[in-house]
Amino acid sequence: MGRKIRILGVFLVLVLIMTSCAKGDSGTNNKPTDEKSTIASENKDNKEEKKIDLSGLSDEEAAQKLVQLLVDGKAEEYFNTTQSMETMDYQRIVVGESQKLFEKLSREEKDAYLETQSKVSEMANQRNADFVGQEYDVAEEYVEFTETGYNIEKYYTGYGGFVENKSQEKAIYALQIDINLLDKDNNVVASSMDTITYLKQGETRPFVGTVNNPEDKSIEVKSVEFKVSKGTTAKAFTEEYLEQEDFEIKDLKQAQKIEMSDIVGTVVNKTEKTSDFLEVIVLIRKDGKIAGGSKTGLAKMPPKGELTFQTSVSHNFPLEDIEVYIYEASPKIEDMKI
Repeated sequence: MGRKIRILGVFLVLVLIMTSCAKGDSGTNNKPTDEKSTIASENKDNKEEKKIDLSGLSDEEAAQKLVQLLVDGKAEEYFNTTQSMETMDYQRIVVGESQKLFEKLSREEKDAYLETQSKVSEMANQRNADFVGQEYDVAEEYVEFTETGYNIEKYYTGYGGFVENKSQEKAIYALQIDINLLDKDNNVVASSMDTITYLKQGETRPFVGTVNNPEDKSIEVKSVEFKVSKGTTAKAFTEEYLEQEDFEIKDLKQAQKIEMSDIVGTVVNKTEKTSDFLEVIVLIRKDGKIAGGSKTGLAKMPPKGELTFQTSVSHNFPLEDIEVYIYEASPKIEDMKI
Protein backbone atom coordinates (compact mmCIF):
# COMPACT_ATOMS: atom_id res chain seq x y z
CA MET A 1 0.00 0.00 0.00
CA GLY A 2 2.75 2.45 0.97
CA ARG A 3 4.45 1.73 -2.35
CA LYS A 4 1.38 2.87 -4.27
CA ILE A 5 1.29 6.13 -2.35
CA ARG A 6 4.95 6.86 -3.04
CA ILE A 7 4.32 6.33 -6.75
CA LEU A 8 1.61 8.96 -6.69
CA GLY A 9 3.88 11.26 -4.71
CA VAL A 10 6.73 10.82 -7.19
CA PHE A 11 4.61 12.13 -10.04
CA LEU A 12 3.22 15.09 -8.10
CA VAL A 13 6.57 16.24 -6.75
CA LEU A 14 8.18 15.91 -10.20
CA VAL A 15 5.56 18.34 -11.50
CA LEU A 16 6.43 20.73 -8.68
CA ILE A 17 10.15 20.61 -9.47
CA MET A 18 9.60 21.19 -13.18
CA THR A 19 7.30 24.13 -12.42
CA SER A 20 9.90 25.58 -10.07
CA CYS A 21 12.61 25.20 -12.71
CA ALA A 22 10.46 26.92 -15.32
CA LYS A 23 9.74 29.86 -13.00
CA GLY A 24 13.29 30.13 -11.72
CA ASP A 25 12.29 30.04 -8.05
CA SER A 26 15.23 29.17 -5.87
CA GLY A 27 13.53 28.26 -2.57
CA THR A 28 15.31 27.43 0.65
CA ASN A 29 16.05 24.29 2.58
CA ASN A 30 16.96 24.54 6.24
CA LYS A 31 17.87 20.88 6.64
CA PRO A 32 21.62 20.49 7.33
CA THR A 33 23.38 18.72 4.49
CA ASP A 34 25.46 16.54 6.80
CA GLU A 35 22.37 14.73 8.07
CA LYS A 36 22.52 11.11 6.96
CA SER A 37 19.50 10.01 5.00
CA THR A 38 17.57 7.00 6.14
CA ILE A 39 17.21 5.65 2.65
CA ALA A 40 17.41 1.90 2.33
CA SER A 41 18.05 0.20 -0.95
CA GLU A 42 15.17 -2.21 -1.52
CA ASN A 43 15.37 -5.51 -3.38
CA LYS A 44 19.16 -5.42 -3.67
CA ASP A 45 19.19 -8.91 -5.10
CA ASN A 46 16.87 -7.95 -7.94
CA LYS A 47 19.31 -7.64 -10.82
CA GLU A 48 16.65 -6.62 -13.31
CA GLU A 49 15.63 -3.43 -11.47
CA LYS A 50 18.20 -0.71 -12.06
CA LYS A 51 18.73 1.59 -9.10
CA ILE A 52 21.54 3.05 -7.02
CA ASP A 53 22.17 2.63 -3.30
CA LEU A 54 21.98 5.93 -1.40
CA SER A 55 22.10 4.49 2.10
CA GLY A 56 24.59 6.17 4.44
CA LEU A 57 25.02 9.26 2.27
CA SER A 58 24.38 12.82 3.36
CA ASP A 59 21.47 14.64 1.74
CA GLU A 60 23.84 16.60 -0.49
CA GLU A 61 25.77 13.49 -1.55
CA ALA A 62 22.54 11.64 -2.34
CA ALA A 63 21.24 14.61 -4.33
CA GLN A 64 24.47 14.79 -6.33
CA LYS A 65 24.06 11.16 -7.38
CA LEU A 66 20.42 11.67 -8.34
CA VAL A 67 21.15 14.84 -10.31
CA GLN A 68 23.93 13.03 -12.17
CA LEU A 69 21.50 10.27 -13.15
CA LEU A 70 19.25 12.88 -14.75
CA VAL A 71 22.13 14.63 -16.49
CA ASP A 72 23.34 11.25 -17.83
CA GLY A 73 19.88 10.35 -19.14
CA LYS A 74 19.37 7.39 -16.79
CA ALA A 75 15.63 7.77 -16.30
CA GLU A 76 14.96 4.19 -15.23
CA GLU A 77 17.62 4.20 -12.51
CA TYR A 78 16.40 7.56 -11.22
CA PHE A 79 12.77 6.44 -11.17
CA ASN A 80 13.48 3.15 -9.40
CA THR A 81 15.75 4.81 -6.85
CA THR A 82 13.42 7.65 -5.93
CA GLN A 83 10.41 5.34 -5.82
CA SER A 84 11.96 3.40 -2.93
CA MET A 85 12.72 6.51 -0.86
CA GLU A 86 10.88 7.45 2.32
CA THR A 87 8.59 10.47 1.93
CA MET A 88 10.60 12.81 4.16
CA ASP A 89 13.88 11.79 2.49
CA TYR A 90 12.29 12.51 -0.86
CA GLN A 91 11.13 15.95 0.24
CA ARG A 92 14.55 16.93 1.62
CA ILE A 93 16.71 15.48 -1.11
CA VAL A 94 14.73 15.61 -4.34
CA VAL A 95 12.71 18.74 -3.65
CA GLY A 96 15.37 20.52 -1.57
CA GLU A 97 18.98 19.60 -2.27
CA SER A 98 18.54 18.54 -5.91
CA GLN A 99 16.91 21.84 -6.75
CA LYS A 100 19.85 23.79 -5.35
CA LEU A 101 22.27 21.67 -7.36
CA PHE A 102 20.24 22.18 -10.51
CA GLU A 103 20.87 25.91 -10.35
CA LYS A 104 24.63 25.24 -10.56
CA LEU A 105 24.45 23.13 -13.72
CA SER A 106 25.55 24.38 -17.13
CA ARG A 107 22.96 25.16 -19.78
CA GLU A 108 23.66 21.86 -21.56
CA GLU A 109 23.40 19.91 -18.29
CA LYS A 110 20.13 21.61 -17.42
CA ASP A 111 18.68 20.69 -20.82
CA ALA A 112 19.69 17.05 -20.33
CA TYR A 113 18.36 17.09 -16.75
CA LEU A 114 14.95 18.38 -17.82
CA GLU A 115 14.72 16.01 -20.79
CA THR A 116 15.36 12.99 -18.56
CA GLN A 117 13.02 14.35 -15.91
CA SER A 118 10.27 14.49 -18.51
CA LYS A 119 10.83 10.79 -19.25
CA VAL A 120 10.71 10.01 -15.52
CA SER A 121 7.42 11.87 -15.26
CA GLU A 122 5.99 9.75 -18.09
CA MET A 123 7.18 6.58 -16.34
CA ALA A 124 5.55 7.67 -13.08
CA ASN A 125 2.32 8.49 -14.87
CA GLN A 126 2.25 5.10 -16.56
CA ARG A 127 3.07 3.21 -13.36
CA ASN A 128 0.44 5.24 -11.55
CA ALA A 129 -2.14 4.14 -14.13
CA ASP A 130 -0.99 0.53 -13.86
CA PHE A 131 -1.55 0.53 -10.10
CA VAL A 132 -4.62 2.66 -9.54
CA GLY A 133 -6.09 3.55 -12.92
CA GLN A 134 -8.80 0.90 -12.65
CA GLU A 135 -9.23 1.07 -8.88
CA TYR A 136 -10.78 4.48 -8.30
CA ASP A 137 -13.68 4.79 -5.93
CA VAL A 138 -16.42 6.87 -7.45
CA ALA A 139 -16.69 9.38 -4.62
CA GLU A 140 -20.09 10.83 -5.50
CA GLU A 141 -21.56 9.96 -2.11
CA TYR A 142 -18.94 12.20 -0.49
CA VAL A 143 -19.17 15.15 -2.86
CA GLU A 144 -21.64 18.01 -3.25
CA PHE A 145 -21.55 21.00 -5.59
CA THR A 146 -22.43 23.94 -3.36
CA GLU A 147 -22.36 26.46 -6.23
CA THR A 148 -21.77 26.26 -9.98
CA GLY A 149 -22.00 28.69 -12.83
CA TYR A 150 -21.02 29.33 -16.43
CA ASN A 151 -20.83 32.05 -19.07
CA ILE A 152 -21.48 31.09 -22.71
CA GLU A 153 -19.45 33.19 -25.17
CA LYS A 154 -19.07 32.96 -28.95
CA TYR A 155 -16.10 30.60 -29.06
CA TYR A 156 -15.89 29.20 -25.54
CA THR A 157 -17.81 28.71 -22.32
CA GLY A 158 -16.34 29.72 -18.98
CA TYR A 159 -17.25 27.60 -15.97
CA GLY A 160 -16.59 27.37 -12.26
CA GLY A 161 -17.95 26.24 -8.96
CA PHE A 162 -17.35 25.05 -5.43
CA VAL A 163 -17.29 21.41 -4.40
CA GLU A 164 -17.60 20.15 -0.83
CA ASN A 165 -16.36 16.94 0.75
CA LYS A 166 -19.32 15.98 2.93
CA SER A 167 -17.43 13.25 4.77
CA GLN A 168 -16.02 13.99 8.23
CA GLU A 169 -13.89 10.83 8.12
CA LYS A 170 -12.39 10.54 4.64
CA ALA A 171 -10.39 12.93 2.52
CA ILE A 172 -10.68 12.78 -1.27
CA TYR A 173 -7.70 12.57 -3.60
CA ALA A 174 -7.67 13.33 -7.37
CA LEU A 175 -11.32 14.29 -7.65
CA GLN A 176 -12.23 14.42 -11.33
CA ILE A 177 -15.09 16.65 -12.47
CA ASP A 178 -16.61 16.32 -15.94
CA ILE A 179 -17.89 19.53 -17.53
CA ASN A 180 -20.38 18.87 -20.34
CA LEU A 181 -21.78 21.52 -22.68
CA LEU A 182 -25.39 20.72 -23.60
CA ASP A 183 -27.62 21.80 -26.48
CA LYS A 184 -31.34 22.56 -26.23
CA ASP A 185 -32.14 18.83 -26.14
CA ASN A 186 -29.59 18.19 -23.36
CA ASN A 187 -27.24 16.36 -25.73
CA VAL A 188 -23.54 16.65 -24.88
CA VAL A 189 -21.94 18.71 -27.66
CA ALA A 190 -18.55 19.38 -26.04
CA SER A 191 -16.84 18.43 -22.82
CA SER A 192 -13.78 18.88 -20.66
CA MET A 193 -12.39 17.66 -17.35
CA ASP A 194 -11.16 19.41 -14.23
CA THR A 195 -9.30 17.90 -11.26
CA ILE A 196 -9.17 18.90 -7.62
CA THR A 197 -6.01 17.36 -6.19
CA TYR A 198 -7.13 17.08 -2.59
CA LEU A 199 -10.18 17.73 -0.43
CA LYS A 200 -9.78 17.11 3.27
CA GLN A 201 -12.70 16.15 5.49
CA GLY A 202 -15.47 18.75 5.34
CA GLU A 203 -13.47 21.04 3.04
CA THR A 204 -14.87 23.10 0.16
CA ARG A 205 -12.68 24.17 -2.77
CA PRO A 206 -13.31 26.05 -6.02
CA PHE A 207 -12.67 24.90 -9.59
CA VAL A 208 -12.61 27.04 -12.74
CA GLY A 209 -11.81 26.84 -16.43
CA THR A 210 -13.07 27.15 -20.00
CA VAL A 211 -14.38 24.72 -22.61
CA ASN A 212 -14.22 25.37 -26.36
CA ASN A 213 -17.64 25.52 -27.97
CA PRO A 214 -18.40 23.15 -30.91
CA GLU A 215 -16.67 24.10 -34.17
CA ASP A 216 -19.97 23.63 -35.96
CA LYS A 217 -21.59 27.00 -35.30
CA SER A 218 -25.03 25.62 -36.06
CA ILE A 219 -24.80 23.78 -32.71
CA GLU A 220 -25.75 26.19 -29.94
CA VAL A 221 -24.69 25.66 -26.33
CA LYS A 222 -27.62 26.17 -23.99
CA SER A 223 -26.41 24.93 -20.61
CA VAL A 224 -23.57 23.22 -18.72
CA GLU A 225 -23.66 19.99 -16.72
CA PHE A 226 -21.25 19.22 -13.86
CA LYS A 227 -20.63 15.62 -12.78
CA VAL A 228 -18.16 13.80 -10.53
CA SER A 229 -16.61 10.93 -12.47
CA LYS A 230 -13.65 9.76 -10.38
CA GLY A 231 -12.04 10.22 -7.02
CA THR A 232 -10.25 8.18 -4.40
CA THR A 233 -11.21 8.37 -0.75
CA ALA A 234 -8.30 8.46 1.67
CA LYS A 235 -7.33 8.99 5.28
CA ALA A 236 -5.77 12.44 5.55
CA PHE A 237 -2.21 12.80 6.74
CA THR A 238 -2.13 14.23 10.25
CA GLU A 239 0.47 16.89 9.44
CA GLU A 240 -1.03 20.35 9.08
CA TYR A 241 -0.77 22.16 5.77
CA LEU A 242 -1.27 25.73 4.61
CA GLU A 243 -4.83 26.85 3.94
CA GLN A 244 -6.65 29.90 2.61
CA GLU A 245 -6.52 31.79 5.90
CA ASP A 246 -2.73 31.42 6.03
CA PHE A 247 -2.33 33.79 3.08
CA GLU A 248 -2.93 37.39 2.20
CA ILE A 249 -3.43 38.72 -1.33
CA LYS A 250 -2.05 42.18 -2.02
CA ASP A 251 -1.33 44.45 -4.99
CA LEU A 252 -4.04 42.78 -7.10
CA LYS A 253 -4.03 44.39 -10.54
CA GLN A 254 -5.68 43.88 -13.90
CA ALA A 255 -4.22 44.54 -17.34
CA GLN A 256 -7.06 44.52 -19.85
CA LYS A 257 -6.48 43.32 -23.40
CA ILE A 258 -8.82 42.99 -26.38
CA GLU A 259 -10.65 39.83 -25.30
CA MET A 260 -8.96 38.91 -22.01
CA SER A 261 -7.31 40.28 -18.89
CA ASP A 262 -4.04 39.52 -17.16
CA ILE A 263 -4.48 39.28 -13.39
CA VAL A 264 -1.36 39.96 -11.33
CA GLY A 265 -1.03 39.86 -7.56
CA THR A 266 1.23 38.99 -4.64
CA VAL A 267 0.62 36.09 -2.27
CA VAL A 268 1.91 36.64 1.28
CA ASN A 269 2.58 33.67 3.54
CA LYS A 270 1.58 34.77 7.06
CA THR A 271 3.03 31.65 8.71
CA GLU A 272 6.43 30.19 9.54
CA LYS A 273 5.70 27.17 7.35
CA THR A 274 7.03 26.46 3.88
CA SER A 275 5.15 25.11 0.88
CA ASP A 276 6.57 23.28 -2.13
CA PHE A 277 3.70 24.24 -4.41
CA LEU A 278 0.65 26.46 -4.14
CA GLU A 279 -2.35 26.56 -6.43
CA VAL A 280 -3.76 30.02 -7.18
CA ILE A 281 -7.36 30.01 -8.41
CA VAL A 282 -8.83 33.17 -9.93
CA LEU A 283 -12.62 32.98 -10.07
CA ILE A 284 -14.68 35.56 -11.94
CA ARG A 285 -18.35 36.50 -11.55
CA LYS A 286 -20.82 38.18 -13.84
CA ASP A 287 -23.88 39.79 -12.26
CA GLY A 288 -23.04 37.92 -9.07
CA LYS A 289 -22.94 34.48 -10.74
CA ILE A 290 -19.84 32.37 -11.43
CA ALA A 291 -18.72 32.96 -15.01
CA GLY A 292 -15.34 31.18 -15.20
CA GLY A 293 -11.73 31.82 -14.26
CA SER A 294 -8.24 30.39 -14.47
CA LYS A 295 -5.53 28.97 -12.25
CA THR A 296 -1.79 28.96 -11.94
CA GLY A 297 0.89 27.69 -9.55
CA LEU A 298 3.61 29.04 -7.30
CA ALA A 299 6.61 26.94 -6.27
CA LYS A 300 8.79 27.23 -3.17
CA MET A 301 6.89 29.57 -0.85
CA PRO A 302 9.25 30.41 2.04
CA PRO A 303 8.18 31.17 5.65
CA LYS A 304 6.80 34.70 5.91
CA GLY A 305 7.59 35.01 2.22
CA GLU A 306 5.95 36.64 -0.78
CA LEU A 307 5.53 35.38 -4.35
CA THR A 308 3.96 37.11 -7.35
CA PHE A 309 1.49 35.31 -9.61
CA GLN A 310 0.10 36.14 -13.04
CA THR A 311 -2.68 34.46 -14.97
CA SER A 312 -5.11 35.37 -17.74
CA VAL A 313 -8.90 35.28 -17.55
CA SER A 314 -11.22 35.31 -20.51
CA HIS A 315 -13.08 38.52 -21.20
CA ASN A 316 -12.62 41.85 -19.44
CA PHE A 317 -14.35 41.53 -16.11
CA PRO A 318 -14.17 44.33 -13.53
CA LEU A 319 -11.55 43.74 -10.85
CA GLU A 320 -14.22 43.82 -8.14
CA ASP A 321 -15.81 40.72 -9.76
CA ILE A 322 -12.63 38.68 -9.35
CA GLU A 323 -11.99 36.38 -6.36
CA VAL A 324 -8.61 34.80 -5.58
CA TYR A 325 -8.16 31.56 -3.64
CA ILE A 326 -4.88 29.97 -2.48
CA TYR A 327 -4.37 26.32 -1.58
CA GLU A 328 -1.49 23.98 -0.96
CA ALA A 329 -1.74 21.79 -4.02
CA SER A 330 -1.16 18.27 -2.71
CA PRO A 331 -0.86 17.60 1.02
CA LYS A 332 0.55 14.19 1.89
CA ILE A 333 -1.82 11.27 2.18
CA GLU A 334 -1.25 8.55 4.71
CA ASP A 335 -3.51 5.75 3.56
CA MET A 336 -5.30 5.30 0.24
CA LYS A 337 -8.49 3.27 0.19
CA ILE A 338 -7.67 1.00 -2.76
